[in-house]
Amino acid sequence: MLLGIDPALRETLSKLSNTALIAACADLPDAGDSAVFTLRLLARRIQQLTAEVKELTRRVTKAVRHDHPQLLDITGVGPDSAAALLVAGRRQPGTAGQ
Repeated sequence: MLLGIDPALRETLSKLSNTALIAACADLPDAGDSAVFTLRLLARRIQQLTAEVKELTRRVTKAVRHDHPQLLDITGVGPDSAAALLVAGRRQPGTAGQ
C-alpha cells in the first residue's frame, strides 16, 4: 500500500513504529488520493479492532476474576487461557461419570 503514495509521505511513514504509523495513517487528510484514503481506512479499522479486543479482554478478565480470581495469579495464565480452562472444566448436564 505504501508504494502507491507520494514518495515524501512514504519516507515519513516508513520511519514510524507500527503504533505511530497506524495513528499517522488514521489522521491523514482526505486529498482525493485513493491510496491515502485506503491507508486511512485501514488504519482506522485497526484502531477500531484494537479497541474491541481491549474491551473484550477487559470483560473476560472481569468474568474470570469474579468466578475464579486465583487462576489469574498463576504465572503464564492470562484472561484468555483462564476463560478457556473454565469453559473446558464445566461439566455438561448429563455427562457426570461418563
